[in-house]
Amino acid sequence: MKIKSVVNALVAGALLFGTASVQAETFNTYITTSAAMSDVDNMDNGISAQITYGSRVPEIGKRFFYEAEFTTSIVDPEAPGVDLSYYTLGAYAMFAPNITDTMVLRLRAGLLYQNVEVNGKTDDDVEASFGFGVGFDLGKTTNMVVEYTRHDDDISHISVGIQFKI
Repeated sequence: MKIKSVVNALVAGALLFGTASVQAETFNTYITTSAAMSDVDNMDNGISAQITYGSRVPEIGKRFFYEAEFTTSIVDPEAPGVDLSYYTLGAYAMFAPNITDTMVLRLRAGLLYQNVEVNGKTDDDVEASFGFGVGFDLGKTTNMVVEYTRHDDDISHISVGIQFKI
């Protein structure tokens, strides 16, 4: 549990210090920090923190990116008699076509390593994951991202974040 406290502190710090943007024509890499509502089946919602690194894949096209993402529960989902916490590491392919000059659609799919602790017992596996959302250009260095991500049959997130173009 000490490692989880350190990881939570690092993610919370990253959230406090911001993130990056999504408009495909203006940048090649970005970092996004997000807060997400964690929807776990048959439990009250929790809150998770996410940090994502993304980079354009110019060999495929100017609207294609890869993303690496870390997510951890910071306010654990609740149910009577159940103590649940988790973290995930994901790798995604992302396509971001423009909707308007200042808004992009975000479509992504990939693989996710998930480590879930329930009542002191840990389970981990690798699963497919997908998501969709929109990015709003906030200026030369930042975007806002709103996204839905499905992690497995039981866990999904609705997140809002700031993306920093680097």
